[in-house]
Amino acid sequence: FDDLMMMNFTTEEPSGDEFSINDSTLQIFTTLAYVAIAVLGIVGNGLVLIIFIFVPALHTVTNLLIANQSLIDLVSSILLILAFLCPPIDFSGISHTHPNLANILCVIWGRRLIYWSCLKVSTANLLFLTLERYLAVSHPFIYRMRISFRRVAVISALAWVIGFGVQIPWGRLQYIEDGACETEELGMVSQLVAAWSLFIYSVVFPCSVMIFVYFSILRRLRRNMRRVNVLAGATIASINGAAGLSASMNGVTCHRNASTQNTGNQGRQKKAARLRARRNVMVTMIVVCLIYAICVTPNQLVFLLINIGAMEGLSGILRVLTVLLYASNMCVNPMIYSCQYRKFQLGFRRLFCKKKVDIIVE
Repeated sequence: FDDLMMMNFTTEEPSGDEFSINDSTLQIFTTLAYVAIAVLGIVGNGLVLIIFIFVPALHTVTNLLIANQSLIDLVSSILLILAFLCPPIDFSGISHTHPNLANILCVIWGRRLIYWSCLKVSTANLLFLTLERYLAVSHPFIYRMRISFRRVAVISALAWVIGFGVQIPWGRLQYIEDGACETEELGMVSQLVAAWSLFIYSVVFPCSVMIFVYFSILRRLRRNMRRVNVLAGATIASINGAAGLSASMNGVTCHRNASTQNTGNQGRQKKAARLRARRNVMVTMIVVCLIYAICVTPNQLVFLLINIGAMEGLSGILRVLTVLLYASNMCVNPMIYSCQYRKFQLGFRRLFCKKKVDIIVE
């Protein structure tokens, strides 16, 4: 099982000697890449959290899950620095003076378990965000009756529990022996089960759910927009006909019909604006999910193929690149919100530009 753990922690959780690279140029590149990803992740996700916290109009159920995603990515960015850019822990010294502390550190930090757990938390939260959008669009009555800010806060906390729970089996394999953090050996069957389980959790299941949910949502939104346009045309024709008939009979009635028409137009405009805002959220989340699949799939696929014996001669460079791609997912989302998410853009203007802008609530 030593080979499995080496594969696991060089493709998914690189550590210590397995991650060292002889080529100094490549080592410099990877170090700079980690620094850039971490800095962008800390600054970008920190800015997202500031905007969501200090703009009251953004305090919605959906934005709570998005803010939780940014918190996860912020913590992951900080742990990225500690995991890959700081010197490794000297277990030999700690194990003699504080053996219990050494065992704890070996479990949670010996193989960067806490860092990789945060990435698994990100997967769980993204799934919850996807299901929240599905309920909001496809089952609005149930959504209004059952989904509340408090319940979504509990769901956000549950994402952390699930993410760390997925990684617990890896932590139980770590132990201190002769002043070093070692890994317990498992059989071939357990190795295959672990590899397939992580691949299904990180790639197959979330991607399948996201594809089904967002195709269903987009189809429903398109149908709702067509319905609004049809009703708008029918209402305008009805009001115009009534206004013409009343004009020949009574000027006061004509004035009332004109007022009714204006009221109807305002109602249709508000409904259309809400649908556009909802569709903007959908497009933003689709882009987030697509980027997640692009960043995560190569690393998890390589990890799976290595453990089933299909890529035994894989170079260290490719493994490092998949780790960098996986890590880059934590700094991309703030860029997506800045370019695509209309509410975030308006919140930024309201907070930093002091502009009086209206943020449409779904």
